[in-house]
Amino acid sequence: MLKAYLELAKRLNRDADRTAFWAGLLEVTGYEQARVFRTLEGRSVLVEAYPERGPCRSPDPEEACRPLSEGLERERILEVPNPVPGRVQSLLVVPLRSPRGPLGVLELVAETAPHPPLTDAERRGIEYLGQVLAARLEAEQAEAKAQAKQRRLAGLLALARAMNTVHNLRELMLALRQGLASSLNFEIMYLALREGEVFRLFYFEDGETPLVGELTHPVAGAPLTRHVIEHGAPLLLEDLSDPKVQARHKVARYRPAGSGLEGRAYMGVPIRYRTFEGVLSVQSSKPNAFSLEDLEHLTTLAALVELALDRVRWEEREAILQGLARLGVYTARPERFLEALVDLALGCWGAQRGGVWARTPTGYVCRAARGEEADELVDLRLDADLELERALYLDATQPPPPALAQLQERLGGARGVVVPLQARAFQGLLAVGWEEGYTLVDWSVADFLAQEVTPFLEAWSLYQRLEQEAIRDPLTGAYNRRYFRLKAEEMLAQGERYGRRFALLVIDLQNFRDVNNHHGHHVGDQVLARLVAVLNRALRKGDLLCRVGGDEFVLLLPEAGREEARQAALRYAEAVRDDPVLARYNVRVNIGIAVYPEDGEDLETLWQLGDARMYRAKARAEAVEVSDP
Repeated sequence: MLKAYLELAKRLNRDADRTAFWAGLLEVTGYEQARVFRTLEGRSVLVEAYPERGPCRSPDPEEACRPLSEGLERERILEVPNPVPGRVQSLLVVPLRSPRGPLGVLELVAETAPHPPLTDAERRGIEYLGQVLAARLEAEQAEAKAQAKQRRLAGLLALARAMNTVHNLRELMLALRQGLASSLNFEIMYLALREGEVFRLFYFEDGETPLVGELTHPVAGAPLTRHVIEHGAPLLLEDLSDPKVQARHKVARYRPAGSGLEGRAYMGVPIRYRTFEGVLSVQSSKPNAFSLEDLEHLTTLAALVELALDRVRWEEREAILQGLARLGVYTARPERFLEALVDLALGCWGAQRGGVWARTPTGYVCRAARGEEADELVDLRLDADLELERALYLDATQPPPPALAQLQERLGGARGVVVPLQARAFQGLLAVGWEEGYTLVDWSVADFLAQEVTPFLEAWSLYQRLEQEAIRDPLTGAYNRRYFRLKAEEMLAQGERYGRRFALLVIDLQNFRDVNNHHGHHVGDQVLARLVAVLNRALRKGDLLCRVGGDEFVLLLPEAGREEARQAALRYAEAVRDDPVLARYNVRVNIGIAVYPEDGEDLETLWQLGDARMYRAKARAEAVEVSDP
């Protein structure tokens, strides 16, 4: 008998896999199942069971733990007959001790039949095996702690190096995830930053389908995170599903859409640095997955995260300032400025689409749209009553203001930011949206952008006004003679190079002199302005109306032949005739048409021919003249 126990001891010390040892132990002792409970940080944890499945049912930890306290306090073997009537016939508890104190217990279970009392030889043999097993477990525990310490140190050094190279939140979260994964066993990671009455949660879930992104959650609905911040101390919970833990900490689960994991073990440490506060936490789907050493390690990592967050925050602002410097180039190019502003915001937030809406008396009108599927934003009008004093973040987990619900949907329906734009000559909104990934560390960057972009809006508005003054007639708002010549020469160049046609319409007003003579020049000015407004409503997209003299106007119609020009001219003449204000003063128009290249290949020839045909129509009392008789 003693020889069999000695052979088992050799096998225990020799084999890394204890399966053969457990099988031999059960064969020698006559028991049916063996299981080992370890004492880890004041709690007993089942660490091994053989066989795990088979004729013996899986051990019930609650039933098995009943004799543990007594077994841990003893130094000798404890035989427990019929510990669970009808289910366990005999239980043998073998204390596992080291010079430093109790390590746990080895339990041998007989379920189908009672085990006879041990003989002295069996007792000595099993006690000897318990001592060998305890020494082996202690050595394994020391080796595991050394390896864990080495992993934590390696992870700490790797994270410290990585944190010196991160420039945005996406890179920071990736480095943090890799640094933690090399030293801790977890499936869920949250970095929570407090913004007023909500937490911004940057998350990673390592499930069957990894989830990466961010969401917002009310502070009141996140008791664990709030507890860590308010107490300013780390928190370790062994099992979130434990009713005692839930009663003490009022555990509330919040998970991103699509999450398939449920955290059991929890560790959270506070993060507080200069202008922000938050919590770095990890969770495991297994209870009792973290130790006090793990919590200490997470606390050390959090200090690195605090420094990295602060640096990334300032780099975010620096990136905006650099973008604003590039934006300054476009203030002298009014047609591209708003698009460049949207591009700046898209790059700043890593967004997919966005736009600028200008405020008008009837609502906000989209003036520029950029990014993926930006066409969906072009025709979106926003309520004129919408007022924003500061930037507003949109999130799928929080309902937006009703006036912005459609905007959030067009932006992608997930997350976005709306920035008010306030300048003396321009009021509006800048909005961008994104569907996945991370955004910015500092939400106040949006207000910072709104403040810093104001001088650029002022300069852009000034350039836009100067440009319009340079190309527009101040009385009517129509383009002036100088701009007409510039666009006509462009059309001639395109016609010569690409063979494109266009039509030139010369327009003169009937009875306009009578208006000035009988009603005064101020009424005449009103009639000219009214005429331009009526014609602008009737123009095709791309047609260009210019005032080249007192009551003389010209129209440039791109891609129009003779018949298209005639139909357009008749439509314009009809619009003038049917206008009640112009009809009150008996104002009509005469139109002469010249077509490139049939009627001429230079501007002077086309203009003279159109002018001659306009006078011919006037002499014949006809509205339109398209060709010579």
